[in-house]
Amino acid sequence: DGQNLDMDAAGNIYVAGSFYSTADFDPGPSTVYIASSGGADAYIAKLTSAGDYVWAKKIGGSGNDIARTVQVKPNGDIVSVGYFSGTVDFDPGSGTVNRSVAGGIDFFTLTLDADGNYREVITMGGSGNDGPYSVEIDDGGNMLITGNLASTFDADPGAGTTNLSFAGVNDIFVGKYGIFCTSDSVNTSLTLCPGDTLVFGSQTLTASGSYTNTFTKEGGCDSLVNLTLVVEDVLPPTLVTKNTTLTLDVGGTAILLPDSVITSVSDNCTYQVTLSRTAFTCTDLGDNSVIVTAVDGVGNVSSDTVTVIVDGGGNFNSPLDCGLSEPVMNLPLDSCSGITADNTVGAPYPTTYGATGAEGYTGQGLYFDGKNDYVNVGTAPSFDFDSSFSLALWVNSLEDGPMFLMGRNRDTTSFSWALRLDNGVPQLVLGGLSNPGPYAATTDVTDGTWHHLAVTYRTGQANLYVDGQLERTYATPLGNVNANSNSSVWLGMRNDKPNERQFKGYLDNVQAYGQPLTPNQVAALASEAAAPQGCTAPTTSLVGYWTLDDCYSPVVTNGVGMMSDGPKVGDVYHAAGYVGQAAYFDGDQDHIDLRDTAYTQGPQDAISYSLWVFPTNAEGNREVIIRRVEPAGASVGIFLTNLTPEIYLGGLAGSQYHLADSTLPLNTWSHLGVTYGDGALRVYRNGTLILNRDNLIGALNFSPDGKHALGGNPNGSRSFSGRLDEVRIFNEALFSTTMASEASLVSSSPADCGNLAEGAWLFDDCASPTVIDSLGNHGGTIVGATRGMGYRGAGMSFDGVNDYINLGSDAGLNLSDEFTISMWVNTTQNTRGTLLIKNPQAGSFSYAVQLDNGVPLLALGNGVNNPGPFSAAVNVADGTWYHLAWTFARGTVTTYVDGVAQSSTS
Repeated sequence: DGQNLDMDAAGNIYVAGSFYSTADFDPGPSTVYIASSGGADAYIAKLTSAGDYVWAKKIGGSGNDIARTVQVKPNGDIVSVGYFSGTVDFDPGSGTVNRSVAGGIDFFTLTLDADGNYREVITMGGSGNDGPYSVEIDDGGNMLITGNLASTFDADPGAGTTNLSFAGVNDIFVGKYGIFCTSDSVNTSLTLCPGDTLVFGSQTLTASGSYTNTFTKEGGCDSLVNLTLVVEDVLPPTLVTKNTTLTLDVGGTAILLPDSVITSVSDNCTYQVTLSRTAFTCTDLGDNSVIVTAVDGVGNVSSDTVTVIVDGGGNFNSPLDCGLSEPVMNLPLDSCSGITADNTVGAPYPTTYGATGAEGYTGQGLYFDGKNDYVNVGTAPSFDFDSSFSLALWVNSLEDGPMFLMGRNRDTTSFSWALRLDNGVPQLVLGGLSNPGPYAATTDVTDGTWHHLAVTYRTGQANLYVDGQLERTYATPLGNVNANSNSSVWLGMRNDKPNERQFKGYLDNVQAYGQPLTPNQVAALASEAAAPQGCTAPTTSLVGYWTLDDCYSPVVTNGVGMMSDGPKVGDVYHAAGYVGQAAYFDGDQDHIDLRDTAYTQGPQDAISYSLWVFPTNAEGNREVIIRRVEPAGASVGIFLTNLTPEIYLGGLAGSQYHLADSTLPLNTWSHLGVTYGDGALRVYRNGTLILNRDNLIGALNFSPDGKHALGGNPNGSRSFSGRLDEVRIFNEALFSTTMASEASLVSSSPADCGNLAEGAWLFDDCASPTVIDSLGNHGGTIVGATRGMGYRGAGMSFDGVNDYINLGSDAGLNLSDEFTISMWVNTTQNTRGTLLIKNPQAGSFSYAVQLDNGVPLLALGNGVNNPGPFSAAVNVADGTWYHLAWTFARGTVTTYVDGVAQSSTS
């Protein structure tokens, strides 16, 4: 139950009373359960002015303990008086302040601070049951206490004695008390930063140790304070960093300040901040790592790495802009022909021996075949490197060496500087030093891709880089490298090793500097984006070019050289091609004999094929696209097997058939490219590599007496089904980008051959007594028929009795193995009538177009095994215009009405 309450200046409510068992002291929806220690326990609770729970404290032992009243002192402390029995701990916190009664029950006066923490307690009583009822606080902070006496006891809780005796069973007690003083001892500890001082009473403390001092409390009461002091700093500084960007000034420098990369830093003691670097130049363009370190007075460290982006500010775009002298050699190698390689920094102009233009890392580069190919750069004084230089180049090596990339040749017996590959690893040689090396990097660059290599040297140090990354740094002996001023600088091989150490692969963008490049400058050179550009196929290596735009000609023409035209064998027709027309093969014993015997393949059996293919058979078995026919033995062949290109290389060792990894689409044009040379086979579809074979051994069976067949074998086997167009043959192994340029050399622009009409009678010649063939071939005589309204313009009208037109007997109208007849007809005749006929000769006719009960039909003479008739199965005798047409080709008759095929009979 509640016995009493009071309020502080803020309106907070303090309640005192007692409770049994377990009670919930939170009047709100939450619960704060406190259990009693025995019988009844005293409690003091604090609520807000709104009645919300703040805290509750229990005071009690095994007996009955009750708080009678509560009051708030002027200093904010809370005083509660009551009675207790037995032994009670009056500290509601973690401490212990035990008091025991002298008799039955005794007074207690308990002081807590505003947060409910123990301040002090006073107990009084004799052998009887003595207890208070109320307490009031006056303006001076004195306590006025009333209660009852049931025995004699000392009413002075201090050092003095005031014994009160009772006259009866219970006497009234009234007392006034000031500040109670109790002996109080406080133990505490404190940590101090090194170098700091602490004032402890009359002492100034600077060192670790144990100290004791007496302090006077409120009302003159004293407390004894025992202090344990530790002087130390164990916590590192708290460091928060950020990335930043610096812009170079016009002089190419910038200074980094700590505030630019530090968001905040703090420590319980002193600290100092340092940066791993503060000065930046244009060689630092881009991202840079800087370490920020904070150290306190005793060495505790916090650090972080930030990114500092150095911007050129419009004055500097690359580390190469930063005080770097011009290279003494700069060979972009962007040339597809000629024997001179451009040196963009002036003379000398290198001379190329054997090495050929090819696609490079950027633009073009040079291909070295490993067989006496080299470039002579000359003997310029600027190449006299003795104490410092740099070399840089792009390399795509096809073998792992040892191979010579570039260097200065021997001068009599002494060698100079050189860059080479050994087991695919770049090496630098420094002739003239007591230890000339080689000084090797670590990466094997012989993987068939482009790599940037760079070496830098200054007296005492050599650095080797691969792809812009520093791989090795060597301390080299002091002294000068042999300059060898009278010897030339070569790429690809050494003049004293003509039969060994020759480079096989590609080089591009070769540079030399008379000073060591910085790491960022090397990285800038290596960061150049790849932009290869192949050389277009040289006309000197194009040995055959058949456009196949020959339409009705019995031969195909080679647009290169003086070779004979190639005859069409079998039923080779022409149809719309990828460009213009194409040769059409029906898969039945057709081929074209190209008769191209006037050339041989290039060095190392080099040959390339470029053509457009439109397959129409998805299940072909090694259908011949093109193959070389030799007097003895098989040669080169390109086939289709289930739409997959398959290459045959007759004369080579091992398996001679090589199946590609990709198919050609059915009924669609694809560019097919095939190259072979020096043991390497490549197949491309639309410029993309689909077959790659290396290290093939042997010599192709390819003689000056052979010739190519297109679309099938000369014996009629392996015939191709589909169309071929733009066939080109080279006696050179074209590079990949060159083959890609072949695939884009022409754009799709198909065109049919058009009509090769034998006769065309328009009947628009109204004033003429004859009918005129607009092609000028076959004029006709009119017998009975009259002029009338036509489908377009004028036409001819026939009465169905004796009207006809005689077109004559010219040989051009002797239609036999293939023809087309086309006309417009308007009739109501539902009997038999003849539209066009080649009249009988010796009892047999050739062809006739007729109406039979209004249905159009074509009949062929007895020269074919099935003369028909071939009916359209459509009645056209309704007095309106119809377009009728018949075609006969390759043994098949097709009948059309108004452009729609009505029947097709073989």
